[in-house]
Amino acid sequence: WMLRKNLTGKMELILQDNHISLPHDIGSLEGTVIKDELDLSGQGLGGSLPASFSNLTSLRRLNLAANHFSGELPLSLLRKNLTGGMELLDLGSDCSYNSIGLPHDIGSLNGTVINTTLDLSKQGFGGPLPASIGNLTSLRRLDLSSNWFRGGELPLWMLRKNLTGKMELILQDNHISLPHD
Repeated sequence: WMLRKNLTGKMELILQDNHISLPHDIGSLEGTVIKDELDLSGQGLGGSLPASFSNLTSLRRLNLAANHFSGELPLSLLRKNLTGGMELLDLGSDCSYNSIGLPHDIGSLNGTVINTTLDLSKQGFGGPLPASIGNLTSLRRLDLSSNWFRGGELPLWMLRKNLTGKMELILQDNHISLPHD
């Protein structure tokens, strides 16, 4: 109710530097107070991102920059962003704030939502590369540059495709490991 009052202008809610989590049922605000844009940047929010964000069907712009989120981006939110259902998904690009990882099951989007190109550059993603990224076999171009990935191993087949000119890999400004094989 506090978030609802704040979003409608009936209450000033200052959350900076508190690392308060968003309500898990934020999607229930669809059509009431959240219309097409939600700017929660710099609010000191933390915890994981609620999967119910994807229930906000009219949401076209979501700004979560300069908060303290952790965990992984819900697959449903990434799907909405990649299919054009969301014009802007801004997680920020400053490593001192968010540390949101890619969905562990991102590989399940192969050939459906993710076809030949995946550009997730400058999004502020962090953590290790999920192992299921190796299931994105239809990719011909992968841009993960200027994020904060640490750890995780690039699948060997991606490196092979890149070295033979069949795939463009753009990975600068990360700490991703090469395959050991």
